[in-house]
Amino acid sequence: MLKKQLIMQNALELFATQGIEATSIQQITERSGISKGAFYLSFKSKDELVLAMVHTFMTDLLLHIDSLVTKTSQQQNLLYHYFYFIYTNFNERASFAKVLMNDLPKTLNTSLLEQLQDYDRLMTMKLRTIIEKQFPNLAPSMINDTIFFTRGLVGMYGELFFRDMTPPDDLHTFCHALVEKVTIQATYATLPVIEEGMLIHPFYEPVVSKQETMALLQQLIQELPDALLREAAILLHEQLQAPTLSPVLLEGLLQTMSAHAETKWLAIILRCHFQLHEKR
Repeated sequence: MLKKQLIMQNALELFATQGIEATSIQQITERSGISKGAFYLSFKSKDELVLAMVHTFMTDLLLHIDSLVTKTSQQQNLLYHYFYFIYTNFNERASFAKVLMNDLPKTLNTSLLEQLQDYDRLMTMKLRTIIEKQFPNLAPSMINDTIFFTRGLVGMYGELFFRDMTPPDDLHTFCHALVEKVTIQATYATLPVIEEGMLIHPFYEPVVSKQETMALLQQLIQELPDALLREAAILLHEQLQAPTLSPVLLEGLLQTMSAHAETKWLAIILRCHFQLHEKR
């Protein structure tokens, strides 16, 4: 296990039992069997550690949903798989989420807010694609309402996992019930409420600008020890400058980036840039 992963795993266990504020870096290092110096080589502070934990959770979530959108052959099952994965993760990460919510007033900072807002924008974009594929006959004027309704269901029923309630035993039936509710809304609702701009527009600028993304790729090209990853980064850098690659080759490069811990976060940003280019 990598040192950063070891620190995050042990920190999560401590946070779950005694809270973020009450857990010291000393306790984390003792539990991890490392020195404080080793901790600070990985994280500058406890706040940075918390941000890294949120980043890891959200990146894994987005990567799976991205894979779901691109690989699921039966489009009518997309929304079910979306709900199932979301709530499976809610169940697995409930302890950390509860700690974060309980300690949020004390630990909240601008970086955490910005990071959560960035991921919210990306999640909205992914959900838009799922809704459009799940309901191909949905009127364009009702897409935003259906996205908003779906997000609302995720939040409301998510309380079963986070508010000391009892989560459903049969997650399969639970997710199908939610799909049924969204389907009724998508089939019969005709009066839109959510206007363009109230949700993230499908043509919004990505969280990280094109110039910033190219700079990050350039840095990776200099630092990555893996020759295959370096070559993928070079080709993707060139693709951002002048699109020439076929969709199949581009998807292969993105999958390569997604499969490695040090580059999977950037794969999400890159996919957003390329999807934006396709739509324009």
